[in-house]
Amino acid sequence: MKYCTNCGNALGDEKFCTKCGTPVPDASPVPNQVSIEPPKSSNAAIIILAAAAVIVIAVIASICVSIFGGRSYKSVIKQYVKGIEKCDAERIVDLLPQELIDSAVDGGISYDDEDDIIDELQDYLDTFTENLEDSVGTKMKISYKIKTVEDYDEDDIKTIKMAYGDEFDKEIKDAKSAKVKIIASGKYGEESTDIYINLIKLGGKWYLSSGTGIYL
Repeated sequence: MKYCTNCGNALGDEKFCTKCGTPVPDASPVPNQVSIEPPKSSNAAIIILAAAAVIVIAVIASICVSIFGGRSYKSVIKQYVKGIEKCDAERIVDLLPQELIDSAVDGGISYDDEDDIIDELQDYLDTFTENLEDSVGTKMKISYKIKTVEDYDEDDIKTIKMAYGDEFDKEIKDAKSAKVKIIASGKYGEESTDIYINLIKLGGKWYLSSGTGIYL
C-alpha cells in the first residue's frame, strides 16, 4: 500500500493523489550501480609465483644434469671412497676417463682389456681390505673428510694436457687435487691417513686422474 507524501491519503496506481493532487513518485526500483575496481596486485601471489619458478628451474637443472652428465668432483671422491669400503674395483675404474682405460689397453704391455685392469685392482683391494680388517676388525666402515682442495692454474692444466697428449676426445676444462682424510673404523679401533685424489674435468664431468692412491 502506498500513501501520499503530502496528505497521507491511501493510493493505488494513481500518478496523482486523488485527495490533494500531489504527484506520486515513481516506485520502480533503481538498480544499484556497482563499481568494479581492477584487482590489486598481491605481493604474496608474486612471491608464490617466484618461488614456483625457482622450483621449476631447479627441477629442469636436475633433469639436465642426470641426462647430460655434470658429475661433480665431490661426487667422484664420494664414489671413490665407497669403492674402497665396498672393495669394489669396478666402481673405482668407472671413475676413470674411458680414454685412459683404452690407452692402457692399447699399450698392450700389461692389459689385454678393461677386465684385466679391474681384476688387478680387485686383487689389490682384496689384500688391502684383509690387512686393514686385521687391524681394525671385520665389518669395518670407511668414512672420509675433504681437508683441502687445490685448484690447478692454467699452467698446471697445460702441463696435464701435454702429459695426456691427444688421448681425450673432450677438452680438459679444469683440474684439482683434493687432500682427503680416510678413516677406517672397526671392532678393534680405527686407523686414518691422508691421501691425495687427483681429478680432471672433461667437458662437464669430473673424473679420477693419474696419481691417485688408496693407501692407508
